[in-house]
Amino acid sequence: HSDSRVVPAGPGSVQALRLLRDPASARRASAEEDVPDFVSRWLAPRLKGATHDAPRWLEQARRWAGDRAPDHPPMATIAGMAGVHPGSLGRAFRRRFGTTVGAYLQAKRLELAVELLGRRDLSLAEVAVMAGFYDQSHLNRVFRQGTSWTPGRFRRCLQALSC
Repeated sequence: HSDSRVVPAGPGSVQALRLLRDPASARRASAEEDVPDFVSRWLAPRLKGATHDAPRWLEQARRWAGDRAPDHPPMATIAGMAGVHPGSLGRAFRRRFGTTVGAYLQAKRLELAVELLGRRDLSLAEVAVMAGFYDQSHLNRVFRQGTSWTPGRFRRCLQALSC
């Protein structure tokens, strides 16, 4: 498969590709930044923030939904909070942020999972549930699709870097 589907183009792509292909390179890169920050930068294109041209209601809906991503808020609830029709929210969200509401919520759940994977007191199953995945296998599948790594492998890399 092509790594271009795994790592988006843009700032940090070279470092992200290095992390995902070669943990030894990640250890060398860790002198510059820690891995959770590194992965957050990798997720950044999926979590694109607002700018001055986004309608206020759309930014509020994005922020509200992102804060509740682990709870899987329904589109109708998000739209109701914003005071718009679900179809209007979906179109405006995609046009403004370049992704669907569902993909954004999944990226937020992945971002939370990355943070939680740094905690040694949590099992992978606990990380999965706390981040809003249905179970550990769901987290494994989504994490692997996004990074080509398993959460366990990523955690081991994190632990090796913190030594």
